[in-house]
Amino acid sequence: MPGTVQVPSLEELDVQEVTVSSAVLKAAAHHYGSQCDRPNKEFMLCRWEEKDPRKCLREGRQVNQCALDFFRKIKVHCAEPFTEYWTCIDYSNLQELRRCRKQQAVFDNCVLEKLGWVRPDLGQLSKVTKVKTDRPMPENVYHSRPRPEPNPPVEGELKPSLFGTVPSGTRPVFVQEKRTGQSPSASATAIVIALQPCSGLPCLVSARLLLGDTVRCGPTWLLFPGSC
Repeated sequence: MPGTVQVPSLEELDVQEVTVSSAVLKAAAHHYGSQCDRPNKEFMLCRWEEKDPRKCLREGRQVNQCALDFFRKIKVHCAEPFTEYWTCIDYSNLQELRRCRKQQAVFDNCVLEKLGWVRPDLGQLSKVTKVKTDRPMPENVYHSRPRPEPNPPVEGELKPSLFGTVPSGTRPVFVQEKRTGQSPSASATAIVIALQPCSGLPCLVSARLLLGDTVRCGPTWLLFPGSC
């Protein structure tokens, strides 16, 4: 039905949240990015292709579940060195990793010995990778709009303008007002507008005589030899 938005139910949106602080996330960022690389990229690919978060709820739950399992493993096997590491990062409120290299080395050795996790090299997680997925390709991946319909045909007969048109490629150069030979009481003024020619065409001058409230157009376009 047009105008109706299908909203997911609360049961579909109800998941256990990862309740950790920013210092904990930054301390575990490298290992988390390596261990949960697949579900995270699958989720981002779904968001980019579908452009609709309602169609990526399953991928989002996989990301959430991977994060929960990741921190549970650290809590079981390396809780003490990890706590010292993220506490050091959070101590100065700047969250600088360079001030906590000693605690970082202890934590990396712990997860390597007990979980077999190798800390990824600098820039490894930023490389462009291909994601193999079983999710079907959307019909309109780029979400391009359909071509607009052509303009309807013009009804009736097209007639040329009564006073001509401004040629394409010209632009106003100056506007000058001149008094005419009429009496001062007539308030007659001639407005001369010169248009700069294009590709060596002659100047085009339009003169309009304003006599009180009456507008009388003189010669519409006067062609002068030579150039401006």
